[in-house]
Amino acid sequence: TYTRRYFEGLRERQLFEIAERFAREQLARDDLLPEERFQYSVELANTLAEHAVRATDVKQQTALWAEARRTLDQAIEQQPAQKLSLKYHQAQLDVSHGQSLRYQYELVPHDRVVRDRAATVLQRAVEQLRALKAEAAQAGEDSRPSPPAEVDELVLRAKQQEAIALVELGTVLARDSPDRALALVEAAKLFKELPTSTGAAARKRTSENLLLYARCLRLQGHYPQALEVLNQFSKSGSLSAIGDRAAATSLR
Repeated sequence: TYTRRYFEGLRERQLFEIAERFAREQLARDDLLPEERFQYSVELANTLAEHAVRATDVKQQTALWAEARRTLDQAIEQQPAQKLSLKYHQAQLDVSHGQSLRYQYELVPHDRVVRDRAATVLQRAVEQLRALKAEAAQAGEDSRPSPPAEVDELVLRAKQQEAIALVELGTVLARDSPDRALALVEAAKLFKELPTSTGAAARKRTSENLLLYARCLRLQGHYPQALEVLNQFSKSGSLSAIGDRAAATSLR
C-alpha cells in the first residue's frame, strides 16, 4: 500500500523521527478507520524497532523498544478483530529485539548481561509464536470447511519467525547447554516443514529460510549438510545479496 511504501522510504533514509511523529499524529485522530489504525500502529512499531537497532545509546534503545511494544499492546486492546495479526507483529518485534541483542553480544562476547537479555527476549518470542500458532489453528478449525487463507499464511509466517528465534537462541546460549541443543533441533525441524514457494517475494523468503537452515546446521556441527544446503544457492541462481551471504556463511 501507499502508506507502507511511505514508511519504508523514510526508514530506508533513516528518517525515523519524521516517520514516528507522523504515525503518532495519525493515531491521535478520532476519525481513523480500523484498518488505518491497524496499519499506523504496525508502521510505528516497525519504525521504533528499526530506530532502536540503529541507536547507539543504550537508554534510547530501551525506550524505543518499550514504546514499540506499548504501541502494539494498545492496538491489541483497541482492535480485537485484528488480534491475531497484531500478536504476530508483537512476537516479530521480540525476534527483532533478540537479534539486535545477539549482534551486541557477538561484539562483546563476555557480556553476560546482554547474553541473558537476548535469551530472555528470544524465549519470550518463541512462547508467543507457539501460542499464536495454536490460537490461529483453532481459528481455522472454527471457520471450517473454508478457513480463511490469511490464517494459513499467518501460521506459516509464525513458524518461520519461531525458527529464526530458535536459531538466534541457539547462538547466544552456552555451547554445552541442553537448551541450546534443543533449540537448534527444533529450529531444524521447523525449517524442514517450511514450503518451497514460487514468485519473487516467496523465492526470497525461501532463500532466507535455506540460509538460516544452513546456519542452524553449522551451529549443530553438521558442516557437510550445511555446505550441501548452501550449494543450492549456486544451483538456483539466488538473489545476489542472499547469494553473497550464503558464500560468506560457507567460508565460515
